[in-house]
Amino acid sequence: MFEGEEPPRPPLHFESDDKETGARLSDIIGAGAKIASWRKYYVLGGPLRRIEGEKLRFWASRVEGDRVDWPDYDEIIEAIESYTKRIKGLVKDKFTLFKILGPTETAESFFAKPLRERREMK
Repeated sequence: MFEGEEPPRPPLHFESDDKETGARLSDIIGAGAKIASWRKYYVLGGPLRRIEGEKLRFWASRVEGDRVDWPDYDEIIEAIESYTKRIKGLVKDKFTLFKILGPTETAESFFAKPLRERREMK
């Protein structure tokens, strides 16, 4: 914010998976560009998950960052292009919040148990 350039009211940010609803209700358009190859972790289980009964100290010494299949630049560009396509036509007169969701934002998938195990827990 620049002094003297404040809007008449604070901008409203309403985020929804339905981008049209978000655009209708919000002054800000936000959507996350996600890395496609990481989606498999929700089903197969994440590379950083703890094994059932595993002690925290053992888990912390076992986890290695190189076990994550980091995306190449092409996959990142594809995520950005996909994001741009999703919000095209909705951004007129809106502030666009551009974000690429990495391991921190998608942490639940990196630490998730395999889907089969989660279903058995129910």
